[in-house]
Amino acid sequence: MSARKLLLLGDIGVGKTSIARRLVFDRHDTGYKATLGVDIYDYAIADAGPKGDQPVDLSIWDTDGNVSEHIYREKHYVIGASGAIIVGDVTRPGSQDMMLRLAAMCAEKLPGRHIAFILNKSDLIGTLPDFVVPEALTSSGHPLVLTSAVNGDNIRQAFRDAASSILRRGY
Repeated sequence: MSARKLLLLGDIGVGKTSIARRLVFDRHDTGYKATLGVDIYDYAIADAGPKGDQPVDLSIWDTDGNVSEHIYREKHYVIGASGAIIVGDVTRPGSQDMMLRLAAMCAEKLPGRHIAFILNKSDLIGTLPDFVVPEALTSSGHPLVLTSAVNGDNIRQAFRDAASSILRRGY
């Protein structure tokens, strides 16, 4: 079977590329270089599915934060998508609002597909005196994972869960 296309969406600077690079190359680059258009990463997951015994190849479309809200106008981005992971930054509440808008658009344009939330930069939560995961995200019905591209926390699990959901949904 061909690779399953998984969109990586979110505001500018939330760490989409850092997450993809941590997943695929198991490293974190400290230099910030904005994505222009889309970068595509291939990643194989050997242990997806309800029993953890199904392989899945993902084609991860790391999108430019500038196009996230307009991505559904560009058909080539969404054609064949099996789902989306929508990324926000724990230090930027505005990026978390964007997550909700992107999820609503995704649910409308890609009905039945997997949609999940990642709140990235969890390694910075200790520096935020009053951080609380927004109730709007926790009550959305979409899975939510706190990750850190710096240290790799929960990134592989978020993508394994996405792959399992995609298999279960048959996309």
